[in-house]
Amino acid sequence: MSAPASVRRPVPTRHALALLAAYAAIWTALAINPSYREDWALENVLVVAAVALLPVLWRRMPLAWPSCIGLFVFGVLHAIGAHYTYAEVPYDAFFRDHFGFSVDALFGFQRNTYDRLVHFGYGLLLAPACVELLDRVAPPRGHGATCCR
Repeated sequence: MSAPASVRRPVPTRHALALLAAYAAIWTALAINPSYREDWALENVLVVAAVALLPVLWRRMPLAWPSCIGLFVFGVLHAIGAHYTYAEVPYDAFFRDHFGFSVDALFGFQRNTYDRLVHFGYGLLLAPACVELLDRVAPPRGHGATCCR
């Protein structure tokens, strides 16, 4: 069974640029006065390198919407984690102030779990891009290869 053509179709370049611009704005805002400047810089070295490579990679292998959205959300969550450091992201205070309940109390967390939840989420968010790129670089062959296309 193959994925619908709309899922595999590359995102128009102008939409990808809009997502990149939104990410750049969020990243820039979170780059202002991070909790620990040296840690923030270290955590963003690969981000800067990856964003610099995007135009070259995009020409060769533009991505579909699920991959682009996953990479965007991954980037935003990483930028938040780098701004505060993962262990100090005030997500619980945010939920208490804006929604009137404590996520930590609701789930019985004893510590800040942003790092655990987000690192688990990274696998889910990056999976569509990884599968899409792997399918292009090394498409399935042999018995049963047509079942996944």
